[in-house]
Amino acid sequence: MSMIAKALLPFALLLAAPALAETPSPDLRAGLETLAAEGNGEAIYHLAMLHHLGLEGIDKDPAKALALFRRAATEGDPLGEYKLGCYYDGQGEGLVGDDAEEALTHKLIAAEAGYALAQHDVAKLYYEKGDTEEALKWLLASARQGFRPSLQALASLYVGEGKVAADPASAFAYATLLHGEAKVPVRIRKWLDDTRAGLTPEESGRAEAIISSWKIEPSPLTLKAASGLDAAKELVAAPPPSEQ
Repeated sequence: MSMIAKALLPFALLLAAPALAETPSPDLRAGLETLAAEGNGEAIYHLAMLHHLGLEGIDKDPAKALALFRRAATEGDPLGEYKLGCYYDGQGEGLVGDDAEEALTHKLIAAEAGYALAQHDVAKLYYEKGDTEEALKWLLASARQGFRPSLQALASLYVGEGKVAADPASAFAYATLLHGEAKVPVRIRKWLDDTRAGLTPEESGRAEAIISSWKIEPSPLTLKAASGLDAAKELVAAPPPSEQ
């Protein structure tokens, strides 16, 4: 596993599944099925997640989930595109083979729509292809949504231990944003202090510019994905467009 993949893994696990419902809701399932029959891509995505994870009284069925993710993607749902990409990126469970290019094709759609986890994954896929410019671009996009593993990956990569050229100013800035004033191991605090002391005036200025201009703005799609079944419930409870 590459260095960037290790850095991204904790957040991937965090958002891999939607929030779990305490008890199955027949109304939720029925409502999603009704909307799905009408071609609602988001509803199809939520139904796919129920089959993918085995929720709401539905048995876990990867094959059914995959078929539904394909439908959701066809209907233009970016989260459906993302999960379809996941099936080509190690979640195929014998249904499809791993295919990095196919995974990138689908996940890139979700990344461009603003989904932070897709941006993480796209960064990893580009990095593994050797396209560090695109990898850094997508890492920065997801980091600006407030995801610490992205900052960790940026700080690590700019140290220069991987495929990215060393940039002490960027490494220091992203490590500072990652750790802030929190209590950190002595070795990390020493690295921060030593790196700060070794920066040139120009590098210090660049680092300060990154830190002072940093603003966290999670996208609506990221917030929707993180809310899981709450988003599905809101979708089912929303009045038809003609009544809005």
